[in-house]
Amino acid sequence: MVTNIIELINEKINDLNGHVFDSRVLRQRGISDYIENLCCERIVQLSSSGMSVSETSSVKSIEDVEIRLGDNHFMVDIKCRDVNKDFSKPNLLSIDKARKYLKNTLNHIIYIFLDYNVVDDTVTIVNISVKPIESLDWSYLSVQNLGKGQLQIKSTTTGIFFNDTVTRKEWFDRLVREGKEYYDRLILKVSEYKINWDDDTKWD
Repeated sequence: MVTNIIELINEKINDLNGHVFDSRVLRQRGISDYIENLCCERIVQLSSSGMSVSETSSVKSIEDVEIRLGDNHFMVDIKCRDVNKDFSKPNLLSIDKARKYLKNTLNHIIYIFLDYNVVDDTVTIVNISVKPIESLDWSYLSVQNLGKGQLQIKSTTTGIFFNDTVTRKEWFDRLVREGKEYYDRLILKVSEYKINWDDDTKWD
């Protein structure tokens, strides 16, 4: 099911690969926002009988586009990267939200990664990858101390690769394990904070 949706998305946005535009026309809008909007406009065109496709309006949503097909629910998140920048560690989503959402096998998360190059004021989209979350390799994923734990890509300066051999269950089991290890580290850290707090605040 998820493979079919990815193929449909690819068909709609593939023409953006090599797309060139002048960043001066954006005024206050950022390049990434503009590219994301181009993607969303094309993906929403997938709306058809039996398939509901809509852009999300809430700033708290982890997805840019929501797709419903039968009992299946797909959250599509778009990530843009300037290939000329030396440092990029994009946040993906809360590990707690990921766990709660993905434990239902009818729920799916799809990422669209778009690389672009800027020369003077000219922007060129140079690469597009559409992948399910389980294709993201844990070698470049980490859980950062934000809220209940934020899943983050360690760095995208050299681009990212995908592991399409990992099953959805294998990836989910690794998520659960990484989450437990993160909370264990967090408990230890907070315990140390409490001990230091108690020791440093004794009345002399």
